Amino acid sequence: MPIALKKAKPGTPEFRAALRDAFETMGRTVFAHGVMNWSKDDHWGYTNETGVMLKVTGGKFVVEK
Repeated sequence: MPIALKKAKPGTPEFRAALRDAFETMGRTVFAHGVMNWSKDDHWGYTNETGVMLKVTGGKFVVEK
């Protein structure tokens, strides 16, 4: 946020672009639920350390593969 705030005003297209650009330069970032690694080519940012996705199948939680 601080990087994007230096470039534009919140709520504007320029701010959203600056926020995206800032995320793309963060690299490997640790969060409570795992590790993300955003880049210009990967806006999902999930790594093998991010955690797991669960879905309900037959009334039970199943790890999504």
